[in-house]
Amino acid sequence: MKKTIAILSLFLILACSSDDDDFSNPEFVEAVTGRYQLIELYTDTAIDFDGDGIEVNDLLTLDYCNISSLFDSNTARIVHKTYTNVSFQIPYSDSDLGNNLYQSICIQSQNIFSDLFIDETNEEVSLVQSDFWDDYSANFNARVTDLHVENEILEITLENKFYTPNDEWVETDLYMIFEKFD
Repeated sequence: MKKTIAILSLFLILACSSDDDDFSNPEFVEAVTGRYQLIELYTDTAIDFDGDGIEVNDLLTLDYCNISSLFDSNTARIVHKTYTNVSFQIPYSDSDLGNNLYQSICIQSQNIFSDLFIDETNEEVSLVQSDFWDDYSANFNARVTDLHVENEILEITLENKFYTPNDEWVETDLYMIFEKFD
């Protein structure tokens, strides 16, 4: 009988302590999850992307191979369900077309994912190190280095490499700023 009472007491203590540790903050989760529209996209290094002799930092002014604006409809999304992650499109240069005879200077766009941790207690969102997603983004000469969400603004910083018409790779920090719309 004493064993049964001890086990029940232990179960009750554990059940109560887990309730005490439940700092669920659905308002914060709701505030940070959703869709975001790109409003700023710039580098810390001015680059001549199209060989016209004009170096730019603002990538929102770039065209996709002189056809149409590349980033008009660029969005990001933070999801908090089974997997908590952020998805967004990054600009990148082709690293190699396979035959080493031709290198494209066209800036393209690729969807990237990163795992996130939403700390409801401290109301913070942070990146989770993920070899899978790090390796995936490295295929596009990019690496996510920072992510910050506050007041419906999502800021993402990446290390990027872009190929220029001068046959060189330029390393730069890329800053993407999104505003929540959904």
